[in-house]
Order: sequence, then structure tokens, then C-alpha cells
Amino acid sequence: MLTVSLQITVITSFWFLGKSLGITVDLKYYYVFFTLTWVLGALPFSIGGAVVVEGTLAYLFIHFAGVEKEMAFALVMCQRLIWILASLPGAVIHLIGAHLPKDFFIDSDEPVV
Repeated sequence: MLTVSLQITVITSFWFLGKSLGITVDLKYYYVFFTLTWVLGALPFSIGGAVVVEGTLAYLFIHFAGVEKEMAFALVMCQRLIWILASLPGAVIHLIGAHLPKDFFIDSDEPVV
């Protein structure tokens, strides 16, 4: 239930972003298109769904929702940029090694350093 609630919140946020860009389509398009493209992006066609998600999402907005090409492209690029920015703190934690265990034991009572 938490996952569904958070996904609804994220997609609704993208709807607000689209409205601020001048895209005036119903919220239902966002719920269907974003969900579909995120599932498609999880398949191993590309690294992190790059290009697959953006291309499919732009195509759906242009051909089924009647959004102008420039506006659809701006929306999908903003979506990718937001995900990149949201991932940066995790990348920093990974690069500095803060996620690694402090002590590592291999069949011994003493830590291996």
C-alpha cells in the first residue's frame, strides 16, 4: 500500500510539472503512461531504461494525449533530470563507501581489516 501511495504521489507531482509546462491533459494519462513506461524501463533493454522510457513516454503523450512534441520532450527530460538529481545522494554514499560494513568477519572472532 505504501508503494502504491508513493507512486501516486510521484506521478501526481509530474502532472503538476506538466501543468506548469503548459500541458493540459487529464491526470489519467499521466497515471497510465508513466506506470507503463516505468515497467517497460525495468526490462533489460537498456541501462536504467534510458532512452526507452523517454522515447515511449514522449510517443504516448504526442500520439495519444495530443501534446506538442516540444512540450512532451520537455516533460520527459525533466522527469529524467529529477530522477538523476534524486539519485545523487545515494551515489555519494556509495562512492565514499558509507554503505559498507564497519567490521567484516570470516569464520573468526576478530575483524578482518
